Amino acid sequence: MNIKIVFRSLIVIPILLTVVYFFLPAVEYLWVSCDELNLLEADGYNAIIKKNNIIFWIYIASWLLVSVLLFFFIKFSRIIYIIFMVLSLPAVFLFGDRIASPLQVFIMTLTTLSLGAVMALMYSSSTTELFNKSVEEETKEDDEDEDEL
Repeated sequence: MNIKIVFRSLIVIPILLTVVYFFLPAVEYLWVSCDELNLLEADGYNAIIKKNNIIFWIYIASWLLVSVLLFFFIKFSRIIYIIFMVLSLPAVFLFGDRIASPLQVFIMTLTTLSLGAVMALMYSSSTTELFNKSVEEETKEDDEDEDEL
């Protein structure tokens, strides 16, 4: 199995899950009762940092940028990704009480597991080789692969 394909797939999975998580409240009212919707509105209660779309979009854009850098095996992206994830951990305590539906919790659990898999795999020996290759070597290999076809 090609480690490059596996790693890139693992990078795409949390991105897709995050998109699903983001759009879930738009359709969740279809199967959630009114009482549950009222309860879900309390998400973020007692937060030190109130919900702010600007902060959210900056966070998501930064995470996507680092993920794209990982996707293309840019050398410094591994360190930035780890720093980004470590700095994200204390932020959980600043956004108040989290209230989520079971489907939201399921999607976030899958996202967390896939992020962990990315972090574990990006420092494996076979993936480290991909990050250590220069861009010129990568282009040369791709050209050789195309010539074989």
